[in-house]
Amino acid sequence: MLNWYRAAVRYRDRMVIANDDRVDVPVLMIRGEQDSALGLEALEGTDRYVADLTVCRLARVSHWVQQEAPEAVSAILAEWFPATRGSGTSCRSPNVAARS
Repeated sequence: MLNWYRAAVRYRDRMVIANDDRVDVPVLMIRGEQDSALGLEALEGTDRYVADLTVCRLARVSHWVQQEAPEAVSAILAEWFPATRGSGTSCRSPNVAARS
């Protein structure tokens, strides 16, 4: 994953997204509210680029959500994957603040 970030900086001019820079598949972002590397302000404007975006925020969790809250992440994934067949997905797992 680190190499992706390095490439994104080095080859920014080559990293072009088709479809007018929009992602047209359902996207789930699971974020820790205590993430000091990527603050919650990094989420602002994401919905301009993703047509079907679901954001789940985990309270008292930092950058490594899957290590710090594996049960919550698993519950979110188990709920989200079947729901992506329709629209209007949501986060209903415990200790999760949701924004779709």
